[in-house]
Amino acid sequence: MSKKTIAISSACDIPQNEDHFHRHLLGGWRIKALIATILLSILGYFLFTLWAGWQNVIGAISHVGLLGILLAMSLSLINYSLRFLRWQLFLNALGHNIPWLPSLRIFLSGFALTTTPGKTGEALRGVFLKDYGVPFRKSFGAFLSERFSDLLAVSILASGGLWIHPEARPILLIVGFVLAFALFAVQKDSWLHFIEKLAKKILPDRFSHAVEFFLEMVIAFRSCFTKKVLLGGIALGVAAWTAEAVALYTILHFLGYEINLMTAIFIYGFSLVIGGITLLPGGLGGAEVTMLQLLIINDVASSVAVAVTLVIRLTTLWFSVFLGFIALPKKQILWSKSSLKSV
Repeated sequence: MSKKTIAISSACDIPQNEDHFHRHLLGGWRIKALIATILLSILGYFLFTLWAGWQNVIGAISHVGLLGILLAMSLSLINYSLRFLRWQLFLNALGHNIPWLPSLRIFLSGFALTTTPGKTGEALRGVFLKDYGVPFRKSFGAFLSERFSDLLAVSILASGGLWIHPEARPILLIVGFVLAFALFAVQKDSWLHFIEKLAKKILPDRFSHAVEFFLEMVIAFRSCFTKKVLLGGIALGVAAWTAEAVALYTILHFLGYEINLMTAIFIYGFSLVIGGITLLPGGLGGAEVTMLQLLIINDVASSVAVAVTLVIRLTTLWFSVFLGFIALPKKQILWSKSSLKSV
């Protein structure tokens, strides 16, 4: 902020015993939550398959074949690469120039616990970035910028198909208004100072410190949305999510459905918007149901729609979770295993 600065208590930063914090992030209920989301997802996908006729669904997936799956995974890798470039852009905007290889590993490791509540993977990124002098509040500011940019990018993708599906307009208009208001609000120093003073006045120290920590994250967030960085972040985000939308388009064509590219981009983008606003980890449930319904509305057979949805989610969301675990340092995985034994 220009003349005034929001102070932040050291109590709001990462605990000094980072080994304990590592264990806390990868142990206990979070490992249980990860296992639970995997099992619930398998159950949900299984029920989808039974509903649509498991033989037809399996047949459609086999028709996609290894080539189609590998192509979808390759397009997902393009998505992760472009989002990593945006991650580097945000870190640079926050004044931290992290070497590319360690930064890539930190970025990917954040995917490991994408499907757990509380965005634990993003907290993991903050712990690893601490070794490179990045304060936890700034790493979380970068995380907020990422999530905001993702929602903005997929909303842009979805808006391209509104002429086909006008019933989606109210949702996207509301999302667009919220995003625009958020960008406006974080620029208002007077609003931030008012929130800070109010928190100090009416809240106990513990909670007012949490508010101060949040405000510091907001300041880091807005550093990632200067005009230059905003345009670069939007361009990279739109390109990244378009790559995965192209995977949906390609899989449909593998199965003989001549849905045009714009429609496929709309289906994928709008599905992710719904998944995002449900606030469920990884958009689980919301994204799948929306994608399935939109495919059926566009005259895709229910069994094929289920097969396409499964292939896309496995080669995008769950592929990223797999890469995240590969990127985790070995000691983190060992701690995760020991946590599982103690559960």
